[in-house]
Amino acid sequence: MPGLVVTVKDATSGSILKEGVTVMATEGNFTEELEVISQNSSDFYGAFERKGNYILTASKEGYKTYTSGVIQVDADRCHVFTEKVTIALEKV
Repeated sequence: MPGLVVTVKDATSGSILKEGVTVMATEGNFTEELEVISQNSSDFYGAFERKGNYILTASKEGYKTYTSGVIQVDADRCHVFTEKVTIALEKV
């Protein structure tokens, strides 16, 4: 199960952004680049079965880099609880 599912949109138009977008999740010394896992999906997935307190950064050429506040991913004995996040990137 992914701990993080992130949708990236254009802040003005609301259009989904996927091509050329980089989404990173960081917790302390841990850093992971989130990935789009199928061509039919526009979401970025990461932190699979890894609870923690993450900061997300999203970037795309022509847009301002976005940095989130802390996003907490919790878990029970078996799986993490997926946190769904939408990021709106503003054009430069």
